[in-house]
Amino acid sequence: MGNLTNNIPILLTQKELRDRKRYSQHQMAEGTGLTDSAISRILHYKTLDKVPFDSIVKVAKWLEVNPLDLIEESED
Repeated sequence: MGNLTNNIPILLTQKELRDRKRYSQHQMAEGTGLTDSAISRILHYKTLDKVPFDSIVKVAKWLEVNPLDLIEESED
């Protein structure tokens, strides 16, 4: 099995374009119920292999996408 590539930065940009608003990491943390540091780590990870699935679900809900949209399997 390959790595789970992180699509969250791309989907965050799409949400910002849809909402016509820029979101800070703090706003994302408040919206998901995760800590600022957890959001920072999630946004900077190249893969989501070590991110708890419940965190992925919270981010997906906030982004208004399916949790599977946040990840893409790669062979890296």
